[in-house]
Amino acid sequence: NYRTWFWFLMFINTVLFWWFYMEDIAIQKTFMINIVFILILELYALYKEKFFKQSIHMLLGLISIIIAQVFSILDLKRIWCEPDNILLHGHAIWHTFGGLSTLFIFMHYRRVVGHYKKN
Repeated sequence: NYRTWFWFLMFINTVLFWWFYMEDIAIQKTFMINIVFILILELYALYKEKFFKQSIHMLLGLISIIIAQVFSILDLKRIWCEPDNILLHGHAIWHTFGGLSTLFIFMHYRRVVGHYKKN
């Protein structure tokens, strides 16, 4: 049941956010854990519905969000943080890839919803 999974993940997120806040752990780790949960649920749903061949946008979205996560961590740790260069630094790049992932995932779900409206 997807509703049960949703509330389970909401509970886990609430606990993680609280725990990470209390332990002063970077919030980026919570997002990475969410990516793993979403990936598992989405792969299960795609497998169950036999919809793998039409899931290129989901794959691109997940790749983009993983790239965004890497640059977010690089920015957080000040490994690649160049305030003088407004185009090529970790913070700008992770926002760009985060936006791209949102676009790709939107395109994926638009295709999925369109598929089920036709059938």
